[in-house]
Amino acid sequence: AAGAVGTTVGQLAKSRGAKVIGICGSSEKGDILTQELGFDAYVNYKSGNSLEQELSSVLGDDKATLYFDNVGGEMSDTIVSQFMAPNSQVIICGQIDMYDTDKEY
Repeated sequence: AAGAVGTTVGQLAKSRGAKVIGICGSSEKGDILTQELGFDAYVNYKSGNSLEQELSSVLGDDKATLYFDNVGGEMSDTIVSQFMAPNSQVIICGQIDMYDTDKEY
């Protein structure tokens, strides 16, 4: 969420009244998301905790109703299978997880 696309999408969602949680790779980037760009929270996928632990700590019992996916792979699999509400929406922008691999997904 801390790149050009994610920061733009997050700010647009926030301007429409959404609760916005960004996923990034450092607490420094997360602080920019929350303190400068108005995101409600962030998850640092490189924190040493599992993505499941990080998301659970931010979401609690809530489930996401919209997920903007610009990564793909295991991260998206985890979010969609464990943290999405029924009848929610997923917007797929990119699958960067697969760009430099021969692995079929």
